[in-house]
Amino acid sequence: AQTFEGDVDTSTNNSGESPKPKKTSFTDSKTDSFQSSVLNLTNKLKSTARTVNKTDYPDELFSKLDLTSPDLFVEQEKQLRHVLHQYSDIFSSQTGRTNVFKHHIDVGNSKPIKRGPYRLLNPEKKTSYVKQTAEMFDGGICEPSFGPWGSPVTPVPKKDGTLRFCVDFRKLNEITVKDTYPIPRIDDTLDVLNGAKYFSTIDLSSGFLQVELDKESKEKTAFVTHEGIFQFNVMPFGLTNAPATFHRFMDLVLRGLKWNCCLVYLDDVIIYSATFEQHLEDIHSVLERIKINDLTLKPSKCFFARQELKYLGHIVSAQGIRPDPEKLEAVRSFPSPGTAKDVRAFLELTGYYRRFIKNYAEVAESLFTSIREKHNSIFAFTPECQQAFELLKQRLISAPIVAYPNFDYPFLLQLDACDHGLSAVLAQNIDGIEHVIAYASRTLQPCERNIKDPTSLLARWAIKFDAYDMIIKHRSGKYNANADSLSRYPLKSEKHCNVLDDIKLAQRQDKEYSALISFIHDIRADDGILCRKLENLAKIHKVVDGKLYRVKKFDEDPPLKNNLTPHLLVIPKSKRLEILKLAHDHPVLFSMINYSRSGIYIYLNGITSIVKAYSDLEAATGVSMINTNHRTLVTSVENLGTSDTNTPL
Repeated sequence: AQTFEGDVDTSTNNSGESPKPKKTSFTDSKTDSFQSSVLNLTNKLKSTARTVNKTDYPDELFSKLDLTSPDLFVEQEKQLRHVLHQYSDIFSSQTGRTNVFKHHIDVGNSKPIKRGPYRLLNPEKKTSYVKQTAEMFDGGICEPSFGPWGSPVTPVPKKDGTLRFCVDFRKLNEITVKDTYPIPRIDDTLDVLNGAKYFSTIDLSSGFLQVELDKESKEKTAFVTHEGIFQFNVMPFGLTNAPATFHRFMDLVLRGLKWNCCLVYLDDVIIYSATFEQHLEDIHSVLERIKINDLTLKPSKCFFARQELKYLGHIVSAQGIRPDPEKLEAVRSFPSPGTAKDVRAFLELTGYYRRFIKNYAEVAESLFTSIREKHNSIFAFTPECQQAFELLKQRLISAPIVAYPNFDYPFLLQLDACDHGLSAVLAQNIDGIEHVIAYASRTLQPCERNIKDPTSLLARWAIKFDAYDMIIKHRSGKYNANADSLSRYPLKSEKHCNVLDDIKLAQRQDKEYSALISFIHDIRADDGILCRKLENLAKIHKVVDGKLYRVKKFDEDPPLKNNLTPHLLVIPKSKRLEILKLAHDHPVLFSMINYSRSGIYIYLNGITSIVKAYSDLEAATGVSMINTNHRTLVTSVENLGTSDTNTPL
């Protein structure tokens, strides 16, 4: 393959047009030569007649690939094996190395990032980092650095408990000139799959690491360890322009094939075809491009010739698209939000699949209202928010399959509006069956809600509609249920919440305590002054079962009865009044309000002034400090118990 280094068109679009030379974040190149080789290869592949050898290939390759598919006959599986056998050398857990172009880090006239001392790690984590650094050095991924740059290494734990080698490039990213190469919309990507019956997905082995850095940029990726300073030879994860660079690279590799028989989203590629014979040709074309550019694929993440498979968090098939059930598990188990940040996280999660949810904006209206910024406002998760939260979860879990658009048939646009939102359903009637393509909705802006007479708007819309070949029909709500406004539903039964889980969550949302927890887990801060402060605090705190405790004694204490910790549970500011209210009103734990004895259970910073202010205000007003409009059913802070209480009869 002819390779180049350098200038490529940052405005390359999805239509496959040839890019124009333009100065970007890459070094000098011969773009035209690369494009010519790609186009010549495309023509060669189209004109090449293959003879299928039906011999089995029981070699190491097929022990790595999962070719068990109920969608293929025995003869079809043999033909698929023959095609894959021609490219056995590109299926490897080892990363390839392409020199089609090299990534450049443009920092303008900025001064080098000053490196600080390496971060101290415990022996286990230190051993892990030494091993990973040695593996990268032996694999040519990194090399010793002698320049003025340096970024810290940050340990990030994986799900299996091991550490992921990560470099904190935040300061480098701040001074890097941003690359605006577009990443495609996932919705647009999925809509192209109409008419396909066979699908294959391939995944590159550590795709970013297969793209080299230019000589000038290598020293900017330097990272500091206790073994010395090293720099990357390839494009590492964490660089601000890495996704744009990689997507531009993949667009060039698959030019002429993208949007015709394959789609690419970063390092995830899907191949789609209408027939099995055509699918074999398309697999052959795509794998040939991967091979000539010296890339490698991860066998465990490649699936071929399926009639249904996972892609970008969705299940795609000939019938249509639906959400991935495994992804929906996160929605199913999502706890009731306790803060505005929790609500935003839930809306981001459900918003990814909003095309599957009827009247999404209307259902989520109360949730959006709860997080809109208002001065002097307090977050309140009202019963209406809880209803919307439960309904969104239920609708997404039971989301229907949406069909691909078929432009050989007319479209149906079913609309509805209420006093706070608009909704629409795009569908098609094919062979007497109505297929939903997508749902769309949004809430009305305040100015739109205040419109009394919409006559002028209707006139403008009528003029706009004249430009389209369309027929407008009225359909009453009785027959427009799929686009009608939000139906009413009963509020589900109240659930008990666990105070310990709430405190654990609040600790991580508290800026000071979150930093302390991270410090205890050897995730150090960049600020030297902050590090010294956290180091002192870490001597009198410890993390038990994910919760932060203040050490009651400096020596080892035996556990209390019922396996309770002898240390003091740290209460964040956001939970102090709630805990004081719980302790004050509890028939057994009332002594906790006496700060001289409260150390038995919890630690409240400044508890003397807090308790005094609480008691004085309650005595002066004769009412509770806690807003009783938002009561929460709670359990005991540490354990459940029983007691007999004598009261006057």
